[in-house]
Amino acid sequence: MRATSRLLWFFLGCGLLLSGVAQAKDGDTPPFYQLEFAGKTAFLMGSVHVGKADFYPLSNQIEQAYRHAGALVLEADVRDPAAQQLLQKYGLKAAIPDEETQTLLQEYCGGKPLCRQLAMMSPWLQSVQISMQRFVELGYQPSLGVEQYLLDGVGDKPVLELESTEMQLALLDSLALEYQWSMVRESIRGEDREIQALITAWRSGNEKALAELMLHQLSTEGEDVLLEKLLWQRNQGMAERLLSLMGSNQAPLFVAVGAGHLAGKRSLLEYLHKAGVSSRNCWRQSCDIPPGEAN
Repeated sequence: MRATSRLLWFFLGCGLLLSGVAQAKDGDTPPFYQLEFAGKTAFLMGSVHVGKADFYPLSNQIEQAYRHAGALVLEADVRDPAAQQLLQKYGLKAAIPDEETQTLLQEYCGGKPLCRQLAMMSPWLQSVQISMQRFVELGYQPSLGVEQYLLDGVGDKPVLELESTEMQLALLDSLALEYQWSMVRESIRGEDREIQALITAWRSGNEKALAELMLHQLSTEGEDVLLEKLLWQRNQGMAERLLSLMGSNQAPLFVAVGAGHLAGKRSLLEYLHKAGVSSRNCWRQSCDIPPGEAN
């Protein structure tokens, strides 16, 4: 069930400690910022929740910032021991799909073993399962997601949350069924090239492309309901929580959130700027990252 619970973290962005043999491709520049507020510092990275071995190690300045950080801050800690019970509470609410969605599900499923389990799940969880299956078919694994990589190297650093497992699951559960079924349809109809484009945009730090992909995937027939609930409102809440964490921690924080939260209008960065936080893009400006090993 733990593997199933990890699927949530892929969708809300819209999973191994590796040996030194695997190297990130030259030129990987995922979104990465230094934040300053009231004399406190945080390093903010946009992540993806699936990956491949050649994602790691991350670029030297990201690895160094993480080494020197006093705590790791995530959207939610995927190690939450209550995740299984929470998924049962919020994710196992079977519903009858509309005719259009039912037709798409039948066409997609064929003989896929995954589909034998879908009918007992809430539509939003069906969407997450299908989306993750499609990433896996293209060679990406939740066990190689950025958050999991960071957690595997966390050592004795505290792990802090901007949200919580239950808050995220309850949010998805609260969506009207029409929007949950639209998520299922999008997870099936999305083209492989869009999935590859998402990874490419992350690896190159192309925030304009990330914003366009998020807009396309979360817009529903011209409506912004999913964007409002799953992205914009959460960005504002995460900004408020991060400001609180920066205020209560002396050592620099290392923050990782789904890259989609850093792109486009009403992004996490935009809300932070409105609150008086200054930021530097560490690929375009010099950031204050100490060299060498942390003490």
